[in-house]
Amino acid sequence: MKPSLLEAHLARWGEVAPRSLSKAAARTMTMEELLVLADAESARLFETLSLGYATTAGLPVLREEIAGLYGEAGPDSVLTTAGAQEALFCAFRALLSPGDHVVSFTPCYEDLATLPTELGTAVTTIPLRRESGFRQDAAEIEAALLPATKLIVLNSPHNPTGATIDEADLAAIVELAAARGIYLLVDEVFRLLARKPATPVADRYERGISVDVMGKSFGLGGVRVGWLACRDRSFLQAATAVKTHLSICNGAPDEVLALIALRAAETILDGNLAVIERNLEVLDLFFEANASRARWSRPSAGCLAYPELIQGGAEELCERMAKEEGILLFPASLFLGDGEHFRIGLGGEDLPDLLPALARQLTRC
Repeated sequence: MKPSLLEAHLARWGEVAPRSLSKAAARTMTMEELLVLADAESARLFETLSLGYATTAGLPVLREEIAGLYGEAGPDSVLTTAGAQEALFCAFRALLSPGDHVVSFTPCYEDLATLPTELGTAVTTIPLRRESGFRQDAAEIEAALLPATKLIVLNSPHNPTGATIDEADLAAIVELAAARGIYLLVDEVFRLLARKPATPVADRYERGISVDVMGKSFGLGGVRVGWLACRDRSFLQAATAVKTHLSICNGAPDEVLALIALRAAETILDGNLAVIERNLEVLDLFFEANASRARWSRPSAGCLAYPELIQGGAEELCERMAKEEGILLFPASLFLGDGEHFRIGLGGEDLPDLLPALARQLTRC
């Protein structure tokens, strides 16, 4: 398989640039901070936990808690995975065969467009445009469909732009997929980073596949728990079979830590949203002051933004940020995007401290 562009970038610059202005996650927590939030049952479960193998489908009480994030999708519609990456691989491998066709969008988290091709599947990518607010448009999807189309892939809130899918567009896309029996996978890993989260696709459509993870909205990337939620039992059984060839099961401590976090979701998410909202206010002022050098597209939800240079190259800017400032900044190319965009992460409490370095480098663009 081809190496990930983003991981290759991290391997190249990670040691040189230990700080990041492009993190794709909310603020993180220490183990001590998380365990303080545990209720009596989950604290006891963590302390008395057997460190043998967990179940493949996931700890039953954890799947019940995850199902609480949905309406129509119950615990039997949930498969836990070792992060969202495994969830995506299980979904694509369960659904796709050579000769099938997938519709996706760029820019994107790379695997949403490239992983199906590694499985021998044809992919049509639709470019998102700043002028339309990075809209994932139902009409463009319909124009891209083929008789062999098996899957449509969406992402909302979107990585890297922070755009969300309009309710009317999503309803039209669901109707489009349902009329043709096409599966609809939505990467929803930033869904809970909104004051009013959108209805997940697993609740909208029987063949809708929701992908989520503890690493993004909750900021708990070290808790390696993601999941698929889907009411199509045949799909979920096939995805579970794929998992038995990968992680087999999640780490048992990870599952209980995820349970603790989910039960404390209101506290954790409110704190994470407060940081993002403060950072957005800072960035509004920052890009107003640098309006001659960069265009600011305020995100709708999530913890990412995708500004664009007016002059100069984003690749060069990101390289200078790493070499001269010790700060990681990700260019559009890592997301299969074009133009001179770069990604900013909104979840870090240190964001205001990193912006003077960006301002210095923008003066050279």
